[in-house]
Amino acid sequence: MPGIICIIDDERVKSLIDNMCSSIKHEPWYKIEKYIFQQFAVARVHLGIVNPEPQPIFNEDKSLCIFMDGEIFGYEKEKQDLESRHEFKINNDPEFCLHLYEEYGERLWNRLFIDTSCSLDKSG
Repeated sequence: MPGIICIIDDERVKSLIDNMCSSIKHEPWYKIEKYIFQQFAVARVHLGIVNPEPQPIFNEDKSLCIFMDGEIFGYEKEKQDLESRHEFKINNDPEFCLHLYEEYGERLWNRLFIDTSCSLDKSG
C-alpha cells in the first residue's frame, strides 16, 4: 500500500529506507521517491496519479521541504494570497501546504479547515 516512511538517527538509513520502501511497494508500477541526508531518510511510495511531481518539494531558501500524499481541495483563494509572498515553481497541493506552513506554522490546519465544522481553534 502506498505511503510515506521515515527513519531518523540510524547509521543504516540507506539500507533501512530501501527495505521499508520494498515492504510497501506491492505493485511494480508504484513509484518511489527518497530523500536521504546524513542520518535522516524519508520516502514516498505512491501510484503517481495524485501530485505525481517528484518530492520532496523545497521552499525558496531550502530551509523546509515536504513529502505529501493526498489532495487539498478549494484552496484557490488562499493560494492567491500566498502567491504575493512566495514563489510557486511546481504549482501543486504539497507546494501550497509547504508555503501555508511557512506563513502559519502549525496553525496551517486552521487555514485549511476554516470553513468546516471541525472543533479546531480558529483563532489563527
